[in-house]
Amino acid sequence: MNRTLLTSPAGTISHSRKPYDNAHFFILFVMFFYAFLAMTLFKCFVGSDEEKKDPYEEFINSGQTSKQYLHSFAMTM
Repeated sequence: MNRTLLTSPAGTISHSRKPYDNAHFFILFVMFFYAFLAMTLFKCFVGSDEEKKDPYEEFINSGQTSKQYLHSFAMTM
């Protein structure tokens, strides 16, 4: 409960601490919070692209062209 108080020449007593002394800590906290949030969302977004598989990949890599499909289709009829 021991507080340091400053007395001005006029005799009024003022507190040594202003109400917004720690405002820069709050600003830094908010900045770090949103930076963490943005980096987490960005990492999840980039990670989801690596796991996606092309649904047409098996058709592209099968090695058969459309003429071969038509030929095999005509032979079955």
